[in-house]
Amino acid sequence: MAYRRLPNTDKARLTAIVRLNELLVIEESNLLNNHQEAIGGLKIVFEELIDRRNEFVTKRRVLNKTKRDLLVKLRLYVSHFLQVFNFAIDREDILKESRAFFKLETNTGVIPSLSKEIDVIKWANNIVNGEQKRIEQGIEAISHPRFTRIKEIKEASEKIMDELLDLEKSIEDYYPEIIEQRTRIDVFIKQIWNKIEFQFVNEPIEIKRKKATHFGVVYVQ
Repeated sequence: MAYRRLPNTDKARLTAIVRLNELLVIEESNLLNNHQEAIGGLKIVFEELIDRRNEFVTKRRVLNKTKRDLLVKLRLYVSHFLQVFNFAIDREDILKESRAFFKLETNTGVIPSLSKEIDVIKWANNIVNGEQKRIEQGIEAISHPRFTRIKEIKEASEKIMDELLDLEKSIEDYYPEIIEQRTRIDVFIKQIWNKIEFQFVNEPIEIKRKKATHFGVVYVQ
């Protein structure tokens, strides 16, 4: 036994509204005439919301990939810098006490954990700040890799992370809009589909469903 199924996805909602809007132009019946403004308005607003969501998804994917790539590079640079610094200490080119510039333990050459992005940024900051202090004291900076390159990658990473935070805020503000619009569309489609079916209430059931389907009403077995 077939039964009517109201839209329960955004794609189905938009399909229903678009079909009603198409029929405003080609349908001779005045069944939809009184709803022209409502249908057109719902279609425009909902299409804009769907487009915005697609833009959010695309932008989030691009930003996340960019962030991952930058953090992988930054992690390598930070790790390499600290290893080079430790090698210089092992060769006695640099005093082990100089580890304090980077907030490292003086008597150990253990590379700190860089498994989390917050740790990568933290140690990149420590390197940048530490090298600047060493340079101010007239000490020669590590040249391979240079701290300026680490600073560039760190700042690019932080910029992308800030953009992601702004994007998440925009998405958070967007959700109440789409939820409200879904509710409006669900109520409207239910009302208009009831009206469409009532128009053919005296027709045999199969004819009634065929005619209602023409208006976008969906039936499933």
